[in-house]
Amino acid sequence: MLLALLFFPFFALPATALPVRLLLGLHIAAGTAALLIGLVPMLSRTGGGAHVRAGRLYTVCMVAVAATAGGLCVLQPLTLGRLFLTGIALLSFYLSFSGWRAARRRSVQLPTSDIVLAGIAVAVGLGMVAAGVWLGAVLFAFFGALICVFAGLDTWHGVRRAGPATGPAAWVLRHVTRMGGSYISAATAFIVVNLGRWLPAGAPSWAGLAGWLAPTFIGSFVILRAVRRYRARLQPRPDAAHPAKAARPLAGLALLLALAAPAVAQVPGRLTGTITDEAGRPLPYATVGVTGKGVGTVADEQGRFQLALPAAQVTASDTLRFALLGYAAQSRVAGSLPAGQLLTVVLPEAAISLPNVRVQARGLDSVRIGNRHYRTNLQTNFALGKQPGLNVGSEIGRVFQLPTRGAWLDTFEFVLSANDFDTIQLRINIYKLQGGTPAGLLLRYPIYKQLTRLGATRIRIDLRPEHLFVEENEIAITVEWIGHSRRGSQLALPLLMPAFATHLYRYGAANRWKKFTGMSTTMELLVLE
Repeated sequence: MLLALLFFPFFALPATALPVRLLLGLHIAAGTAALLIGLVPMLSRTGGGAHVRAGRLYTVCMVAVAATAGGLCVLQPLTLGRLFLTGIALLSFYLSFSGWRAARRRSVQLPTSDIVLAGIAVAVGLGMVAAGVWLGAVLFAFFGALICVFAGLDTWHGVRRAGPATGPAAWVLRHVTRMGGSYISAATAFIVVNLGRWLPAGAPSWAGLAGWLAPTFIGSFVILRAVRRYRARLQPRPDAAHPAKAARPLAGLALLLALAAPAVAQVPGRLTGTITDEAGRPLPYATVGVTGKGVGTVADEQGRFQLALPAAQVTASDTLRFALLGYAAQSRVAGSLPAGQLLTVVLPEAAISLPNVRVQARGLDSVRIGNRHYRTNLQTNFALGKQPGLNVGSEIGRVFQLPTRGAWLDTFEFVLSANDFDTIQLRINIYKLQGGTPAGLLLRYPIYKQLTRLGATRIRIDLRPEHLFVEENEIAITVEWIGHSRRGSQLALPLLMPAFATHLYRYGAANRWKKFTGMSTTMELLVLE
C-alpha cells in the first residue's frame, strides 16, 4: 500500500489501459475461482483428499487475488472503492494463508517463517491504518486494524512459543475460523461489487444492506456449528471450552462488516435533476461531478442535468460535487441519492472577494506569453467518443509565467485543431496555483464562448472587461467544455511536445488535475505590465 501511495502520481492509468485490463481480468478470474473452490471443503468429507486439495488451491487463488488487487491499486487512481476492495483482499489472503498453515502443520505453534510473515502483516496493517486516516478512507483503516488484530495475535503467540489453545485438535479451531473468515470476506467483496448490477432500479435500501450482511451471518452460523463439533476434542481450557470465546476474532469481522454496511448503500445508475439558486431560478452550466473521478457533466441552460453513475466506477461512499462560480458548492454522498427521482440541488450565492488593486499613472508595456503556432500532428481531446455525456466538464489548459511585478490580463487566445459539432459552448477559467495545480478561481463571473464554426479555428477572448490585475508569479488558464449539439464526436486542441511549458488536463467536472511538464497546447496570453 505504501508503494501505491508512492507511485500514484506516475501510474494513474485509465480503466481501459492494457495493464489494468489484464490485472483486472486475472483478479476477477482468481476471485471467482476462489469462491467456487471454497465450497468444496465445506461440502466434502473433512480431511479427505478433495478437502485438502481444494483448500490448498483456494489459498493459492487468494494469493493471486491479493496480488492483483495491490497491482490495481498501484496502477489506478486511489479511490475509496479501490481501497476498500484492496483492504478486504489483503485481509482475506492473510486469514486463508494462516488457516491453511495451521492445517498443513497440524499445530498452532508458529515456525519462524510464519512469525516473520505475521510481523510483516502487522506492518502492512499499520500502514493501511495510517493511509486510511490520511486519505479519509475509513473502511481501509478498519481492514488494516483487523489485519493488525489477527497478525498481532499470531506474532505474540509465536514469539512466546505458545498457542492460544493446546491439545491435538487445537489447530482445527484455528483452521476453521481463519478459512471461514477469509471466505466470508471474499464473498462480501464479490456481492458488494455486483450488487448494483443485480438489484433492479428503485430497489429499497434494505436490499443492499441485506446483501452486504448476508455472508457474515450465514458464514458465522456455519463456522460456529463447526467449532461446536470440535469443542469436545480440545483440552479443557477456559478460552477454548466455549466456541463463542474461541471465535471472537470472527465476531470482530462481523462487527466490522456491520459498521461498514452504510458505505455500500445502493447507488442509482443514472442521476437526473436541476440546479437552482435560493430563489428557485435555474443555474445554467453548473458542474456536477464525482470528486476525484472522471465521472461528471455540466447542466444545460435551464440548469437541468443527467449523469450516468457506472457501478464499476462509483461507490456509495463517493461524493458528488455541484458547483458554479459565484455560488457556494454543495456536496452529496452517492449512497444517499434518491433512485429514480428528480433531484433538486440549491446553491446559495457566495460573495467573491479579490485583492485590492493599487493603480499608478505610468505607461504599460505589453508582453505575450505562450505558444502561437501549432504545426503538430498531436492532439489533446475533449470528446473521447464512447461516452460524450461524461466528457462534458473536462478542462484543458496551461500554466503561464507572469512578470514579477504583477500584470493586467488583456487577451487570451487558443486554437481548436478539430471540431465536428454544429455548436459548442466553452467556459474560460483563470486559476491561482497551489503546488503547481489549479487551486481557486480568480474571476468574479464566468466567461463563456459559443462557437458555431466547424473545423480548426483560432479563438480570441477579451479579458479587459474583467479588470483583472494578478500579482501571482504564475497562473493557469483553462478551456472547459460545457455544452454541445447532438451531432458530433470530435473536439480537440493541438498538443505541442516538447515545449517549455506545463500542460494541465482534467477529465470530469470534479476530477483531479493531471500535470504534464514539457508539453503544452497552443495558448497565448497578452498581459500589460
